[in-house]
Amino acid sequence: MRYTAETNAYEVDETVDSRRLRRKLEYFVRWKGYGNDMQWVSASDFDHDDSLVLVFSRLHPTKPVPAATRAVTDTAEGSY
Repeated sequence: MRYTAETNAYEVDETVDSRRLRRKLEYFVRWKGYGNDMQWVSASDFDHDDSLVLVFSRLHPTKPVPAATRAVTDTAEGSY
């Protein structure tokens, strides 16, 4: 996933955590090429079917994710 902030573009390497803050969902992400530099990013910057979000959802089923992502994950797991 690419994240564009003003004039700079960054690529997310991994989704590490998620939380709800002031009723908004955020992901704690590790940036590709920046070592252990991590930051909270709004979930609205991701697509609900983004591969990093889907992997995170499967690995951490009790963590908050958008309902649409949970539906995609549940459907994919049922198709095995």
